[in-house]
Amino acid sequence: IDFTDDPTGHLLLEPQSTNLVHYSEDFSNSTWTKRNSTIVSNNSTSPDGQQTANKMVSSNLNGGEHKIAWYGAIGNSTYSIYAKQGGVRYIMLRVQLQATYWQSVVFDLQNGTIAANNYSSGAYPKIEDAGNGWYRCEVYFNGAFGSNELGWGLSNGANQNYQPLNLTDGLYIWGAQVEQNSYATSYIPTSGSAVTRNQELCNNSGTVNDFNSEEGVLYAEIAALADDNTFRLISLLDPVDNTNRLDIGFSN
Repeated sequence: IDFTDDPTGHLLLEPQSTNLVHYSEDFSNSTWTKRNSTIVSNNSTSPDGQQTANKMVSSNLNGGEHKIAWYGAIGNSTYSIYAKQGGVRYIMLRVQLQATYWQSVVFDLQNGTIAANNYSSGAYPKIEDAGNGWYRCEVYFNGAFGSNELGWGLSNGANQNYQPLNLTDGLYIWGAQVEQNSYATSYIPTSGSAVTRNQELCNNSGTVNDFNSEEGVLYAEIAALADDNTFRLISLLDPVDNTNRLDIGFSN
């Protein structure tokens, strides 16, 4: 049941998907390469309520990239991770692409926004509030190729660079995922190999006799924002002939 946009919840049926990252929570594992960074394991409460979130901090005071990196031969894919401020406000994702090579997408973990997208094309970022200060950061890359390095790391807010002031401030991270989809599905935990979630089905949920393309219900809860003698409408209309339309609204 998904409560993201509806407090009463609705049924969320997801397609088959595979998390290609072999260790989605244990960033201390050797499959994650550390670049000027140190992982403090089980340092905070993760989004699932367990004490399994890691903290990524700088391993030195040099400026540059402070990140963890993972390698994989990936086609068009979506990369996602859960992140939370741990003294550092911004997290970046840097992936090698054929068109733009080494650039970065930067997420603001204070305001829950995209701080920077430095790719000229092919990168489509998104950030979602996961509660308790956590955000799920994701980027769909249209055109990733070959044996790629993806790196999640500390950021200055503009790009992949960071100048640490100490060796204790950092980012809490958890739930890394790489999927060959154009969007991130719900989290698939891994601990040593890629894991596939099967397509979800709902039996006895109706047939073509119940849901078809010829009849249905158009429903809206609306309010006029002003009583100013103007039409205020929600419409479905034919893109070719807008006289073929259906309106719900307030007349003048």
